[in-house]
Amino acid sequence: MKITKKYIAVQSLLIIFIFCLAELFVRHQGYAPGDLRPNWSNFRPVDSLIVYHDFIVDSTGILVANRDHFRSNGPFINGNGFRTSEFQDLDTVKHKLLLIGDSFTWGLTAQPLDSCFADLLKPMIESRVINTGIPIADPAQYEAIARRYIPMLKPEKVIIMFYLGNDIMPEPRPTIPNKPFYYYTNAGALMANDGTVRLHSAQEAYDYYTRRKFFLIHPDNIFEKIVAESALLSRIYSLKYRWAEKKAAENAIADMSVTQKYLYSIVDICKLNKCALQIILIPEIKEADQPKSFFEKRYKGFFKDPVLSACTYIPEGNTPENYVPYPDGHLNNKGHIFYAKKIAERLNQMRRKNE
Repeated sequence: MKITKKYIAVQSLLIIFIFCLAELFVRHQGYAPGDLRPNWSNFRPVDSLIVYHDFIVDSTGILVANRDHFRSNGPFINGNGFRTSEFQDLDTVKHKLLLIGDSFTWGLTAQPLDSCFADLLKPMIESRVINTGIPIADPAQYEAIARRYIPMLKPEKVIIMFYLGNDIMPEPRPTIPNKPFYYYTNAGALMANDGTVRLHSAQEAYDYYTRRKFFLIHPDNIFEKIVAESALLSRIYSLKYRWAEKKAAENAIADMSVTQKYLYSIVDICKLNKCALQIILIPEIKEADQPKSFFEKRYKGFFKDPVLSACTYIPEGNTPENYVPYPDGHLNNKGHIFYAKKIAERLNQMRRKNE
């Protein structure tokens, strides 16, 4: 077939037309030019950065709720920085259950906040529930809470609510007094460390995530300038970052040694203080309806581990309908009810086993 100038022009116009349609579709899906964010991220660029102080790292390196911030508008925060009773009021309580976890245990996206499984669980069991869940917490925080508060509170049982979406740590994190490991801002929660990159202020973190991580607001070269003008090209360009993140996440799941180190320490603390331990897994929304066999195969660091397997539990019967869609991904009220019932069932099984 003879290729004429007219043929080339028609084909070029067709390609441009298809590109424009694809561009409009991607923008209709909510993506803007230069947007490289993964679908789970709630990070967004802002005109002026505002740093919030609703959660702070205390003098022992533990992330806690800022009582002064919540005093006039928010839930009750005890003197230690947790959404639970004052610890000194628990001295005479015989049966105590210590919940350790992150934003799921805090109750994020439960409407209202006390519709969280930690609150719904209270009338279902005989033990007093002590909720130390804090948004953005990780196994390093879980271990720090266990080390400090289990000897102090002397609970009968300890439950770690472990979120499989981001609780598996690829590298250790030191708990440093008064030093945040996240910056809470109007642009979202910004990690203070990203792999080997150390970000020493909220503004430095914001600049890093806009310039190098999630947005092409300040492209470095001609190629990036072209990409930054198109939502479609930006989504294609972002695949290199998503692939690297996926590989890092899969490697962390395959080698859970960092996370296991923190969990082993909690196991030892519980043994030393004669309290029973359960690690209850919360899967991501995309894995919520998978059978137990799926988790046993994928998360061998729990189910095949000689130390952790005995105390690891994954509730069956979960469903994506129990979650708020991405980019939030937390439990909705239905999901909190589901987990409250499953935790109560598990505690009853533990009690019957010990009778």
